[in-house]
Amino acid sequence: MVLETQFPSVGEWFPSAALAWVIRIGIFCLIALALGFLITGVRMGPKRSLSIVWNAIKNAFADLAHLSFKRIFAVALLSFKEAIRRKILIGFVVFIIVLLFAGMFLDTRSQDPARLYINFIFWVNNALILLLALFISSFSIPNDFKYKTIYTLATKPVRAGEIILGRILGFTLMCTAMLLVMGILSYGFVIRSVAHTHNLTSDDLRFVATTQEGAQALEGKTSTVKEHYHSVYLPPEFLKDPSDKTVMTEPTNGHTHQITLVGQGKDRQYKLSGVKNMFTARVPIYGRLRFRDTTNFDVTKGINVGDEWEYRSFIQGNSPAALIWRFNNIKESSFPNGLPVEMTLGVFRTHKGNIERGIMGGLAVRNPETGLMVETHLFESVEFNTKRLLVPIKIKPASRPQVIASKTKLPNGNVIYDIPENKLNQAYAQKAEFDLFKDLVSSDGSVEIWVRCLDPMQYFGAAEPDLYIRAYDAPFALNFVKGFACIWLEMFLIIVYGVTLSSLLSAPIAILGTMFIMITGVFHQYVLKLANGLTEGGGVLESMYRLLRQDNMITELPDNVLGDVISMSDQAINYVIGFVGCLSPDLSLFASSEYVASGFDIPWNLMTIDALTTLAFLIPLCIVGYLCMKLREIAA
Repeated sequence: MVLETQFPSVGEWFPSAALAWVIRIGIFCLIALALGFLITGVRMGPKRSLSIVWNAIKNAFADLAHLSFKRIFAVALLSFKEAIRRKILIGFVVFIIVLLFAGMFLDTRSQDPARLYINFIFWVNNALILLLALFISSFSIPNDFKYKTIYTLATKPVRAGEIILGRILGFTLMCTAMLLVMGILSYGFVIRSVAHTHNLTSDDLRFVATTQEGAQALEGKTSTVKEHYHSVYLPPEFLKDPSDKTVMTEPTNGHTHQITLVGQGKDRQYKLSGVKNMFTARVPIYGRLRFRDTTNFDVTKGINVGDEWEYRSFIQGNSPAALIWRFNNIKESSFPNGLPVEMTLGVFRTHKGNIERGIMGGLAVRNPETGLMVETHLFESVEFNTKRLLVPIKIKPASRPQVIASKTKLPNGNVIYDIPENKLNQAYAQKAEFDLFKDLVSSDGSVEIWVRCLDPMQYFGAAEPDLYIRAYDAPFALNFVKGFACIWLEMFLIIVYGVTLSSLLSAPIAILGTMFIMITGVFHQYVLKLANGLTEGGGVLESMYRLLRQDNMITELPDNVLGDVISMSDQAINYVIGFVGCLSPDLSLFASSEYVASGFDIPWNLMTIDALTTLAFLIPLCIVGYLCMKLREIAA
């Protein structure tokens, strides 16, 4: 799974985020008070204006202190019933129809059917529930004014803030109920769509000789179901006593099946279980990546092989170059059977070579405290195919062990070693067998994993998340629920924005405004880069100027009045873009479907950041909605 931006832990994120939130809320309040003072001052004079603003502040705090959950719930119940009367359940009918006909359009020959179905189901749920939330929230208050139902509320002891909160709560309850039912049906649809088994008979198997004296194994393949089959290998020890052993088919299309023997001799039957290992929620431990170049120095970036996407850096094959990940806090109690390593490497071929096999690579483990490095595996790597290796507790090296230091060259030419060369003890490498945790993991739990490309004139590429230690697997059902929880947070944000904007604007304008803010949130990172002047090609006007003149992105602007006007105008536009960026949440943090589809557990850190971000936008938006409702003239 590609992670172009690593999200921080809650402890790292919260202090700076909370400070920025407080500052922005303070600026927002000052701007609101200043605008209110200026507008009323023009109409009624400065003295009267000051009194009005002060009374508005006192009334706002009084309304806050006297909020009634009973009245809020009454408005919420009214909003819930209105949503049903407006036939919002039609969206649920559309969802059912989509599920009924989805099988006709999804490719059953996909090499990763779980990813296909999960991505599809999350996309459908996301699109439907967000559209429903957008329309019912944006039409709510404008319809109250249009059909004069707001007068009924205005004559009751219902405060403006209670109307806003009641609308938000009512629509949230309605959409939550729909999303809950859609989620249950979606989970059943995904599990049911990929459920299958295969047949395996004696005619499908043949005896093969093994290295054991007089022992024979069986190999063959299963029947074809859903346009795929599995290769099967039954070792001699399993055939003799299958009661305490488990044999799995070879993985195909991202899953396997368990084989069970029933009966003996001619009555022996082979039964295959349902799908295994297709739906996972891996909990990875990520390390810090650095590169070793061909001159044996550690660097932060590898070779650029010409890809426009600079996510991965590459190392040269058949050279000292290596990809190096350092992991911390690795404990023997957490990995009693060894370190399960999974990696998805990029492969760049300068010539075809043997196209029928992958590029050869080697994986080694190094102790950063002693410098001992032992190569544990030789493997073939295919472009972007996940390779799973287990570094065992007892290691017999695949090549000659080494004791080496890691060195970095400073800009001034000096060289820094992580272990002084005079402290390298070659005696550590003089063993026939090594213990993973005693020899290769340091006393503080640190360990390094080195990956080399062994084929000449070929290259391996990697980014930091491309290799990880698989700590354990979380329940897939819980991960599915967490994915829908992220959809719920997005839905809630749209409802809050829709209700807030509709408290002052007409329904079509509120819809357009909410859509604009959500689209800005999807491209939030790019908007911030544009606002800070970090995009290639310059700002908005500078980019337009380059397009009209067909200049490339590195051409300097003309050193004249026109160039100065473009630069100054772009700075002003960037301030506006930055302000818009502050108004929209970073919705890339809420995009969780890729985690679920790729078989990774959604981190609780990310869930907590999403929830706090939602709360951070809820509070000021409710204040804005309250002020807008107070500004509108409602006839009593």
